[in-house]
Amino acid sequence: MKQGSSAEFEQIEAAAASAAAEGAASVTAEGSEGPRVSAAVPAAGEGAGASAPASVRVKSGFKGVASRALAVFALFTVVCGLGYTLVVTGVAQLVFPHQANGSLIEADGKVLGSELIAQNFEDEGHMWGRIQNATFVEGDDGELRAYGAPSNLSPASDEYAALVEERVAKLRAANPDATADTVPVDLVTCSGSGLDPEISPAAAEYQVPRIAEATGKSEDEVRQIVRDCTTGRFLGVFGEPRVNVLKVNLMLDGEL
Repeated sequence: MKQGSSAEFEQIEAAAASAAAEGAASVTAEGSEGPRVSAAVPAAGEGAGASAPASVRVKSGFKGVASRALAVFALFTVVCGLGYTLVVTGVAQLVFPHQANGSLIEADGKVLGSELIAQNFEDEGHMWGRIQNATFVEGDDGELRAYGAPSNLSPASDEYAALVEERVAKLRAANPDATADTVPVDLVTCSGSGLDPEISPAAAEYQVPRIAEATGKSEDEVRQIVRDCTTGRFLGVFGEPRVNVLKVNLMLDGEL
């Protein structure tokens, strides 16, 4: 082996010692005629201390994901929770304010009821609605609150059959001059909500003779009131014609 200068060997030894201390593989320094010694010199940014420990990298990554998730959550809270609500409420108030505010029936500045909630009538001078399954509770402010619910009786049960027969007998007794041979089914059954405000035109017609006699109005006058309170099929196709019982009774009383 040919000998190189002492200065070149000193440089090689220093590089090898540095590479060994840093755990690298090889760095090459070559003299003009001396041997080739290899040792790796870490590249900039890749040496010991350049990369953070794994635990630090995990924590940093979690913070980034969490911050983005919170930002998306805040954005959708504002858009869906506030913006959407304001837009829908505003459009409802502009396009159909009557329905958006509860379809209230008012006369002389006084709220008499809602087109959507039935009220119970069982006297001779008023039209009867569907069977109500409601509980009325007086609140702390003195106002009555109605809680409605459907019946849990099976239509095939003996108890239900007896209940319907009892209702039919009551209606026949109250309407002896009714022209129909059969009692309309909606007058002896409860709706799903227990607070259905409407009945069929046939159920209204069944009661016309009794109402006319009790109020002193002619049957034609009562029928005209019923027609004024009748809503037809939606778009002329969907649903069935129906009569709002509360409106009929308010008109019979002269309040509408």
